[in-house]
Formats: sequence, structure tokens, C-alpha cells
Amino acid sequence: QGITETPQGPVTEQSFIVVIGTTHAVNDNQVVMALLEQPFNFGKMAEEIRFICIVLCPHKTKQTKSAIQVARTYATLLADDRLRHNLLNTHSPGEFAHEFELECTRIHKEHERREKIATMSVKIKP
Repeated sequence: QGITETPQGPVTEQSFIVVIGTTHAVNDNQVVMALLEQPFNFGKMAEEIRFICIVLCPHKTKQTKSAIQVARTYATLLADDRLRHNLLNTHSPGEFAHEFELECTRIHKEHERREKIATMSVKIKP
């Protein structure tokens, strides 16, 4: 779940959960996303879940591709209100995947832009 710090204290984003697991049953990282038709109550602090992300990874995997790292990536994406709104408005698994791809492309371009700016500012310094 996403947690945002506010002046009143932490606020939990209750529209998604990311479930993590490692198993010998898979050889590569596997991610499954589900968009529920109606919010589901999983209990305290998870009362309005619409998105479920399940991350399964093999037991032996690189640290950078561990279940926790993969889950953090998806949790970061799902923490974006705009992306969740766009995903809620999709009508098929293909549209859902396309929205995720668009967001990943947008983030990648933004990262490249920031790196370029950082590189330019380093070159400008005397």
C-alpha cells in the first residue's frame, strides 16, 4: 500500500495492495495485476482495494531483481493517482497494459531529461 505523510500524520492509500512471494515454482519474475470491478474490503487499512498486484520471484535471483525490488517498482507506479485513474477507465486487459506501458515510457523520458539537465549543469560549472 502507498503511504503519504501529511501534517496530520501518515495516510494510507487504500485502493491497491502489492503481494510479494518467492517460490521454487517459477524460473523468472512473474507479475499479475487484477483490477476489481468493485472495491473489496481486506480488513483494517485495506478497506477499498481495487488493484491487486501479485509479484512472484524465484528464490535465487539477483538482488536488483528480488521480489521486494519488483514489488517496490509496481507500488511506486500504483501510488500515482493519475495512473490509477487512467487504469480504472480501461475496458480490456490490453488497454490496461497499454496504460502501464505509457506511464513507464513517461517516467523513462522524464528520467532521461533530468539526467541530461544534471549533465549539462555539471559541464557549466567552472
